[in-house]
Amino acid sequence: MNKKILMCAVAFAVLGSAPVLARISVDAPPSIRDVPDNVQTPNAKSKTVEERVTKMNKEADDVEAKAKQRQEESKRAQKDLEKAKVRSKNPSLWPKTKIEETVNNKNEVTSVKVTPMSTQIPYVMTKEPPTGASGGDASGRDNKMSVPKFLNFGF
Repeated sequence: MNKKILMCAVAFAVLGSAPVLARISVDAPPSIRDVPDNVQTPNAKSKTVEERVTKMNKEADDVEAKAKQRQEESKRAQKDLEKAKVRSKNPSLWPKTKIEETVNNKNEVTSVKVTPMSTQIPYVMTKEPPTGASGGDASGRDNKMSVPKFLNFGF
């Protein structure tokens, strides 16, 4: 009996160690300090103090130039806004009242969108459904448009 137990223990030890022996050795991962091949810039610590100061001066000059450019653009925009506020004496340059109609497949107007000249705030009138057999004109159609909503509140 002891021989059987000893043989089983040896067999299990050999079988259990087989996966450990079959493993492939893995190289250690690269260290963080290794520089990959695709990095083109040198290490910042290798630059001299003069190079770093020159780079900082160029960046500061670029920031100042961009700030000046932004100021000039805002002045030009302000002048354009002032010009736009003055209404020209030529009526052909004034904004026009726009009327846009939406037509269905039966060539009937279903809605009308009006954008007034003065406010440029559009309002829409839609065709109301027929109210019954007694309503409508002689042709049997009801051509009533809805009352437009002049004040629309949106959130």
